[in-house]
Amino acid sequence: MSIQAAPEVGSRVVAAPQRLGVKVFVEDQDAFDRARMIEVFHRWIQENRIPGTLIDVHDYTHVPDGPGVLLVAHEWHLRTDEAGGRIGLEYELKREGSGTL
Repeated sequence: MSIQAAPEVGSRVVAAPQRLGVKVFVEDQDAFDRARMIEVFHRWIQENRIPGTLIDVHDYTHVPDGPGVLLVAHEWHLRTDEAGGRIGLEYELKREGSGTL
């Protein structure tokens, strides 16, 4: 699937989205260890385990309805998410990409 700008609507042009997010739900909600995600994300940075310019890890688990544990990269971020009462990992592309989805 490719993303293209929408045709002109009235006097406005609707562009392709600049951000794209995907959430994958954790199967065993009771066994999910938020503190372990901090260790995992730090290890990914130290060992350069995944593509991207990895920047830092932030722990927001103390914030009610906050972003959880956040792995910040230049191009995207990955975080734990508990919205809707279901734990998952949410990936959000935050820089304009090239190519197709």
